[in-house]
Amino acid sequence: MSKIDTQPVIMAGGSGTRLWPLSRAGYPKQFLVLNGNTSLFQQAADRLATLGAEDIAVKPPIVVGNEEHRFMVLDQLREQRLAPSAVLLEPVGRNTAPAITLAALQALEGGEDPVLVVTPADQTVTDGPAFLVDPTMANNFTAGYDEQFSKASIWSYLGKFTTKVSDKLTFTGGLGYRDASADIAGDRQMTLVIQTATGVVQAVGGFVGANGRPPYSYRTVDGSTSETILTGNLGLSYRPRTDLTINLAVKGEKLEMDGNNLVTYNSNSINQTTGVVVPVDVVAPNVSKRSEKPWTPELDVRYTGIKNLSLYGTVDYRYAPGDEYGSSTGVGTGGVIGAAVVSSDNVKENHGHYKVGANWTVTPYLTLRGETFYKDHVNKF
Repeated sequence: MSKIDTQPVIMAGGSGTRLWPLSRAGYPKQFLVLNGNTSLFQQAADRLATLGAEDIAVKPPIVVGNEEHRFMVLDQLREQRLAPSAVLLEPVGRNTAPAITLAALQALEGGEDPVLVVTPADQTVTDGPAFLVDPTMANNFTAGYDEQFSKASIWSYLGKFTTKVSDKLTFTGGLGYRDASADIAGDRQMTLVIQTATGVVQAVGGFVGANGRPPYSYRTVDGSTSETILTGNLGLSYRPRTDLTINLAVKGEKLEMDGNNLVTYNSNSINQTTGVVVPVDVVAPNVSKRSEKPWTPELDVRYTGIKNLSLYGTVDYRYAPGDEYGSSTGVGTGGVIGAAVVSSDNVKENHGHYKVGANWTVTPYLTLRGETFYKDHVNKF
């Protein structure tokens, strides 16, 4: 297995003014011995040197510091028997982003592309194992499964009629009713794998700290949907001549939909120092409603009065006003339920379709057809 190349970077360019008078411009706090027998800078270098593992190669550190402290940097590294990859000296401090940029460019020299591990030189870290997180775990590997289930029951009722008034006029119509319901359920369990001071910990919906966001894991407590659709249509077919047919129809619908999904979000708070896992399970409701009353007039005209040629045209226009409502909740930082996201919309759909065409029978073996179509859709929310 190939090793992961890791390039430590120590930010040692601070002036230490907040610790004055102990810390001074010529001898800032990162080079002071404040606890133990080594300076904060030396402690940072030692911590980074111990990051190596069987599958991780750690390069000597790149140090970014002030030009005035060059000899202090080299002397203190020499005391720890450490040799830097490079020491980048800033004539004037320009804060973190430019310093990291310089270190990244230096790390890319020679065509290499290592993983940067950047740390300041003026920190006191008393819990060494908690700091030494395997860089391969930095993205906190997450894996799991997502299962969805539904069981539907549908009843449909339909009635039609046709009345022929004369050879020229025929009426048609119908009514339909559909009643559908379904039980729904979901089971999504995402397990976080993370390094702690006591070893590797695995936990479903795992997160660290009050600001940690758990991977989305839940089980359905109760879920269902229902839908009813009432439809009606009325039409007529009129043939004033044998070569002319006019069909006119109108269709109306009433649709009502409801859905609810009560879930338990499964999360676990992980203490990265002690490895202790504390369950954080919360119940959250999700609701949706939809009401729609569309109606659609349709017109179809066909003419065959020209020899070997038939002409036709169709128009339909769907107008669908309705209302939609939804309320959903999800897990936020710390595994707690966030504020419900509520949406309420007054919806209007206007969909028009227009088509004209012709069929020309050139010979008994050849028929040519031409057609043009126009669509006009407007959706308002």
